[in-house]
Amino acid sequence: MKNKKVILISIGVIIIVIATILVLMNLIGNKKGVGINVKTEQQEGYKRTSDTKMFFTVDERIKAYNEALKNDNSDVLISYLNEDYISSNGKDKNSVVQGLQKYNNYNSYISLEMYEDGAESYITYYVKGKIDGKNVFYNVELDKNHKTFNICPINENEYEKKIQEDGTGNNYENKSIDEKEYNFFNYKDLEGKEELIARLYYSEYIRAMLTDSEEAYNFLDKEYKEKNYDSLEKFREYISNNRENLQNAYKIEIEDREGFNNYKEFYDFKQKNKNLAIKKYSAQKYDGYTQYVCIDGCGKYFIFNVKYPGDYDVLLDSYTVDTPQFIEKYNNSSDKDKVAMNAEKVESALNNQDYAYVYDKLNETFKQNNYPTLEKFEEYIKNKLFKYNEFNYDRVRKQNDLYELSFDSRDVEKDNEERRVGTIIMKLKEGTDFEMSFNLD
Repeated sequence: MKNKKVILISIGVIIIVIATILVLMNLIGNKKGVGINVKTEQQEGYKRTSDTKMFFTVDERIKAYNEALKNDNSDVLISYLNEDYISSNGKDKNSVVQGLQKYNNYNSYISLEMYEDGAESYITYYVKGKIDGKNVFYNVELDKNHKTFNICPINENEYEKKIQEDGTGNNYENKSIDEKEYNFFNYKDLEGKEELIARLYYSEYIRAMLTDSEEAYNFLDKEYKEKNYDSLEKFREYISNNRENLQNAYKIEIEDREGFNNYKEFYDFKQKNKNLAIKKYSAQKYDGYTQYVCIDGCGKYFIFNVKYPGDYDVLLDSYTVDTPQFIEKYNNSSDKDKVAMNAEKVESALNNQDYAYVYDKLNETFKQNNYPTLEKFEEYIKNKLFKYNEFNYDRVRKQNDLYELSFDSRDVEKDNEERRVGTIIMKLKEGTDFEMSFNLD
């Protein structure tokens, strides 16, 4: 009897040891990607892509495909294209390439939305974009094990049908993409690099302004659009008036040396236009979106409220629309700090040459006595201040219900000691509103 108990205990110990070994092998296999054949978890159905790194990795592959189309590079295109697409669309590679949709302005492509389905090592993406002012659709597949990809142009019906699937029957476990001469991809290096992401949205949006003004207009925040650009024509006028600066800023941001004979020429160009480059940035997560803010050397703002990668609203200044974050900070500030926050709005508007905003904030009596028209006010400011100003504020002094804030301003475009000085007299009104008068020496 005693021997039977010993045997039973020994068997139990052996079972526990074997089970422990299996668990350890399973863990090791998961870490190394080898060992026990463990089924990789697969998502069910297409979901909106939320991974910024993967969004721009796929976006980069689509742009590479469009670049090959632009250059009529048959070898690259055949290397990129999905094999099923090739076999279904021509007898040879030349007929396949000739059948591909061509465009006029390849540089205008922008990815608007992206859906994904797949397993850990193999993911398929369905992408809606825009080029030449028209919607375009693609299926891009990534084989993460081999770092290979393929691409297939599709139509809108195919796109809509796919992104509404529940995933039933999709099996990515054993799928792979054969290596060809050109069909490799590298991940867009954005992991934990918020500044790079902010600057990427900045350069992408400037490119949209220069190549597809209507789509750039569609990206504008609704309230901001209604207040500043209630028509596409007004927005296009803004772009036209600032085109040279936008083009130069874009060249600087993406390090575009085309048209320069050597690096010294490009360096001199950057030095001459250094205030067009991004000098400050911030990134802050809020409920339902991430806000990226880029500020150039002239104090101009580009604010991106990103809900999904590629899905965002844009504000081109920090004063037209009071964001929830500004309102919360404003309401929790002292009256003297509120005056300083409003003065920063005035500074930003002046640097945007948005004289109408400042004119609208002038006390009515002061306005009529000194500047009965916007044109006279604009002329006065241009004579008294610089085109781009950096204000330094003195302390705020209160007199009855008015606040007096002294400041001096330097010329952002010139590295000299010249200063302009002045005083802002401000009255706080309901909410975040205010009115002011001023004196410039």
